[in-house]
Amino acid sequence: MKRILIILSLLISVAFAQSKAGFYVVGGNVITVQDTSSRNYLKAIENAGVVPSVLQNAASNFLVTSEKAIGSYSLMTAQYGFIGGNAATHRFNVNNPIDTDLGFRLTFSGTFAHSATGALPTSASSTARTYLNPSLNLPSQNNLHLSFFSGTNIQNSFYDISAGAGAFRIYGNGSGFNGGNLSSSTFHQIATTNSLGWYGINRINATQTTVFKNQTLNTISNTSNTFANAEVILFGEGVNSSMREGRLIILGAGFTDTQLIQQSRIVTFFNSMQNR
Repeated sequence: MKRILIILSLLISVAFAQSKAGFYVVGGNVITVQDTSSRNYLKAIENAGVVPSVLQNAASNFLVTSEKAIGSYSLMTAQYGFIGGNAATHRFNVNNPIDTDLGFRLTFSGTFAHSATGALPTSASSTARTYLNPSLNLPSQNNLHLSFFSGTNIQNSFYDISAGAGAFRIYGNGSGFNGGNLSSSTFHQIATTNSLGWYGINRINATQTTVFKNQTLNTISNTSNTFANAEVILFGEGVNSSMREGRLIILGAGFTDTQLIQQSRIVTFFNSMQNR
């Protein structure tokens, strides 16, 4: 009897661990278990013609449930996970995967190499429209988060995320990640040897902006108060594409420093689960 109880306890422990990872193994078959938000995103991908793989199911579930656990998911207006491998599936906003401009789905222009690893611009005119205007769709100039997970190490200073003619933009190159927001003409930098990984800008009060690269944070004083009033464009501005592959992009309200560190671990593992 004691042996049976030990075996039963082990089976329950394994099942719990599998469910937290987003799947169960039953009779040698992998059965996915999805958070509702993750399931809606994956259903949109399936409706666009691609049935997500077991790994993509697990990665999506891990991303959403982990973000909900640390409180970052509710702060996001748009998040692009680039699952599915083509333009039709890469366009969906994880947090609101409806196929309309109001859902901030992407419209790609120019040429891209869409694959399981992400969306890679391949021409100077390669961009993606978001239909998202910061002044209309983000909380405020003092409550802001922009981030880009790059799968390409290319040394140029063309923008990964931008809006209008002001300084609402970020980019990463071989000498440093740079970011600015609002009307500030100063671009804050974190020195880095390449543009691979997760980087962006974050603001949760009226006087400071934090720029980050993976788990390295740099907070700088910034008293600018003008908010961008133009559509956010990804991968460039129509004539100078960044040519960096997007693997995860987030637009929304500001994270705490603790959330930034936690989110970095989440997005890194999300991509590694998909071998990218």
